[in-house]
Amino acid sequence: FNSPLLPLRFFTADKYFKVWWTGWGYFMRLSGSFPTRRGEGLEASLKESMEILKNGGVIIFYPEGKIFRGSGEIGKPRRGIGALGLWSNAKIIPAAIKRTGGSRMANQVIFGKPFLVKDIIPKDKFRHTEDDYIVASEAVMDKVKDLYYRG
Repeated sequence: FNSPLLPLRFFTADKYFKVWWTGWGYFMRLSGSFPTRRGEGLEASLKESMEILKNGGVIIFYPEGKIFRGSGEIGKPRRGIGALGLWSNAKIIPAAIKRTGGSRMANQVIFGKPFLVKDIIPKDKFRHTEDDYIVASEAVMDKVKDLYYRG
């Protein structure tokens, strides 16, 4: 599924794929979603996204694991974006979504410059353990915070 009509793919909560009798999961797949496979480990969760990237696809990824609807704050990143960035060696384009007014529909999307995760991790923090995924996720989130707060 790397359609020119719907080129972007994105993680979606498993619950939408588990209610098969409603057809919602089928609709989500058609619109470019794939399940997060929460609780199954990083390898299972990121397997489909690795395939998508390997085949030239594009993934929308919320580092916090969800859309964060805080009041001017950014959520804490989860380790998935760090692991995906390190495993795939794919470029990441950071983006921040900011409310620009009182309306929920008044939003601004700010894009940053593409980068590779391995290029933004300080070498002294790279330990070749699973902690690297957290360090990498925090480095990605720092790029998003720069866009969000300095925009």
